Amino acid sequence: MKKTMILLISVLLIYSCNKVESFYVTNVNVVDVKTGEIIQNQTIEIENGVIKNISAGIEIPSDSENVFDMGQMFV
Repeated sequence: MKKTMILLISVLLIYSCNKVESFYVTNVNVVDVKTGEIIQNQTIEIENGVIKNISAGIEIPSDSENVFDMGQMFV
């Protein structure tokens, strides 16, 4: 879990410093901290350093180079 958080924070820091407009973190399991429910196989869309959307149905532009597959890690 610690490695997952370090990896996610590293990705966020690198891309926020490089002024990338948006990127996608795919194939993650999201833990709902209120209910304890695990929502599997989600995609997180981050735009201008802010989480814009978390969903399984996010359409990623085909020309996007900013896609990171997290291999079922937890967030």
